[in-house]
Amino acid sequence: MRRPLIRALAPVFVAGALWFAAPAAHAQTSPSVALRLVSQSVWNGPRRPLVLSFSATNNSTAAFGQLSAELILMTPARSRTTYELSLHSDPTSTLLANPFPQTGSLEPGQTRTFVLPQSLNLLTALNETVIYPMRIELRSQDSVIGTLRTPLIFLSEAPKVPLNVVSTWILWEPLQLRPDGALGPGPIETDITQGGRLDAMVSGIQLLGRGRADVVVSSVLLDELDQMARGYRAIDSTGSSRMVPKGEAGALDASRLLAGLQKIASRPGIELVSMPFGDPGIPSLVGAGLGKDVHPLTVRGNALARTLLHSSPAVEVARPLFSELDGGALTTLIRLGTRTVLLDPAYVPTPPGLRFSPPALARLSVGNRSVTALLPDTGAAAIATAYQADPVLDAHAVLGELAAIWLEFPGTRGRGAAVLFPEQPSMSPSFFESFAPALQGSPWLSTVPASELERIVGAGERQPLAAQTYPGFAFDYVRSLLDAKARLAAFRATAEGAKPLASRMEDLLLLSESSTFVTDPASGERFIDATQRTIRGIYRQVGVAGSSVPVTLTSRSGVLPLTLYNRAGFPMRVILRFVTDRRLVFANGSSQEILLPASSQTLTFRVRAQTTGRFPLTIQLLTPSPASGSPPDTIAETELIVRSTAYNLVALLVTIGAAVFLAIWWGRRFLPRPKH
Repeated sequence: MRRPLIRALAPVFVAGALWFAAPAAHAQTSPSVALRLVSQSVWNGPRRPLVLSFSATNNSTAAFGQLSAELILMTPARSRTTYELSLHSDPTSTLLANPFPQTGSLEPGQTRTFVLPQSLNLLTALNETVIYPMRIELRSQDSVIGTLRTPLIFLSEAPKVPLNVVSTWILWEPLQLRPDGALGPGPIETDITQGGRLDAMVSGIQLLGRGRADVVVSSVLLDELDQMARGYRAIDSTGSSRMVPKGEAGALDASRLLAGLQKIASRPGIELVSMPFGDPGIPSLVGAGLGKDVHPLTVRGNALARTLLHSSPAVEVARPLFSELDGGALTTLIRLGTRTVLLDPAYVPTPPGLRFSPPALARLSVGNRSVTALLPDTGAAAIATAYQADPVLDAHAVLGELAAIWLEFPGTRGRGAAVLFPEQPSMSPSFFESFAPALQGSPWLSTVPASELERIVGAGERQPLAAQTYPGFAFDYVRSLLDAKARLAAFRATAEGAKPLASRMEDLLLLSESSTFVTDPASGERFIDATQRTIRGIYRQVGVAGSSVPVTLTSRSGVLPLTLYNRAGFPMRVILRFVTDRRLVFANGSSQEILLPASSQTLTFRVRAQTTGRFPLTIQLLTPSPASGSPPDTIAETELIVRSTAYNLVALLVTIGAAVFLAIWWGRRFLPRPKH
């Protein structure tokens, strides 16, 4: 009777022994041996055994022999809290422990890969859809030299009601283009090379297959990729420059990445979202009084995405750069037709005492208007940044967190969650290529775009937008920008046939509103100054020829000849204005509008001198008053002397009369006088 009882209780004793031994074994783990997950089954179930491989790197100077790997399955983690604890401790007891003896040794500096196939008949018999915490121990002579923890997601049957998941991938780069078109110092060449951050994110999105996702593309990134793909000049931090021809090095990487984005944007399941041109921070624009520019910036950004990606962005979905959103920015976005904003985790604080996962949607209101905010899960975001050293493990840990959310109410319809990879994700590039296929290959998850989640799960709770404060542009910077905008408006009204040039200068000024220049205004001033220099350079090609030679009028009315030159290469519509005193009157008025062809032209102007003498005359060439109402700009100004030698008839008669009177008066002495 005792032996059957002992046999029945043996697994319990073994499990208890392993449970109490586990913390001790974990404490004996040598930091000199690093374990990393190489691959793992996305999920397991009946007739889906576990296949797991991991690598071990010996960072010490000692060799390790008599190796064995032990796979330890713990009892299920039945809550999110328990699951999160299981990633770094043992909150549940041991269910299964299976050793895998290994041949050979682990020499100093060596990396070996171990494969552990494990039958899961025991879990099939338990017939539960749960998360089993799993611990992998690498032993040398029965001493633990490395530990790895990862979740095992077991589905006893096909899920009937999956969890709706929105994944948002933000492809962003800081502005590196200079006003002259060269590429300044920055990370883009590294990020787009094979294995770089952006290259890995694009590859990950492609691995989603037919999965649905939101892809937010920076307009700065698109503009830089387009220019780099044609060949470019790069300038490093020391000022040295190098040419990168088309089809080589970074130009080839840019062309390849742009082609990948075009394929992604054309897929039916992808919701494309474009950032406004220049990637500005909307609160900084509104705070600087430039809120009216958000609309043209948005239009320009969407047009750039349509041109380069051959796909139309979703106009009702917006991603505020770096999740910067305040009352003014929200009001501006609502006026532009935005219905859904993509925000960072924890933008809206989680209510205290919340037992289950918070909803993925909220209604943010300002005044009597509101917008739907998509709020990524804070737990998934925290896990994604906690295991960066092991990208594959990181991907499976995030996947396990989503499974834990689903298992809170596995049969409940209308539930949703979201994950977001921000502008500067902290995950390793390899994470994206591991997470995307795992997300797509998880039958308990249903990927949906952000714009459809509200229809599926219902509107979130309405709440007022919390007060937020963000850095803004300096006053002097805004003043320089507004002055340049006024000059460009005047130039547009003047330069006929120079629309491409004016559009390029407008792009420079729009780029000067980029969020990059909030903290680096000196670089933004280069864009503003480049516009001003271009306009001044063109104006120097227009003027009055031969203005140093005085003009003589031999009669009271005469003709003033002026030779105007225009070497700008296109017609210029100018205002010619004469500034002088009242002694000189122009028959057709002191100002008139003239269209100067791209050549020299001699014009004559009828003038009348009120008296003789020398009259200083200022000749000004001005821009027409632009529609914006800003004052005209001075193109050229010159001085001219007008000399009049004509006699005044009245003065002449008076002079003659006076002379005759004096002659008569003087001649009286010769007349005979009577004698007294």
